[in-house]
Amino acid sequence: MLQRSDFVGKIKVIFFDIGGVYCRESGACAVMKASNLTNRSFEDVLKIFHEIWKDFGVGNVSPEEYYSFLSSELGIDTGTLAEIWTDDELFVINPDVESLIVELKKRNYTVASITDVDPIHTKIRTERGIYNAFEFVIDSISVRAQKKFGKVIYEKALEMAKTEPEECIMIDDTPEKLVPAKELGMHTILFMDAGQLKKELMEFGVEI
Repeated sequence: MLQRSDFVGKIKVIFFDIGGVYCRESGACAVMKASNLTNRSFEDVLKIFHEIWKDFGVGNVSPEEYYSFLSSELGIDTGTLAEIWTDDELFVINPDVESLIVELKKRNYTVASITDVDPIHTKIRTERGIYNAFEFVIDSISVRAQKKFGKVIYEKALEMAKTEPEECIMIDDTPEKLVPAKELGMHTILFMDAGQLKKELMEFGVEI
């Protein structure tokens, strides 16, 4: 079994997801609101969101087409859907995670983000300075690839960081999105809360 001493000094880059990690809420919050409005199960509504998201999240579908599809499938008017998808709570930064990032940067780790996103959230995140905490951001629209569907987005991030997979940690709140990263050789942490994240980072020999 690997010990903390096996990792000390080896980790150079730490990648954070945005929704559900750096920001408190993820798209699941919007799905839950749509579920409550339609009295349909969360799972059924999530399936509908996923059906369009695979194209919307790589820039193949416009915001208008996205809202129109969801409206036709869920019976919610497009204006209400837009309010749900752009609700302020989706863009509230987790202060405890933000503090961890500040400490990591003080210790000269490269802190970056790999995020699945869409044109609407990209615009809002940029306007609100959400990406400013990171040295660079690799997103699914610019790469035209999403995390759970393969290694492309992770390979682009490693190329940008100019580092090897074993020198990196990827943090995400969705287990299946971590699978390609792990297959590529990156270390991974399934995020639950800032306290658990700090503990697991230290287990990888990260000084924090």
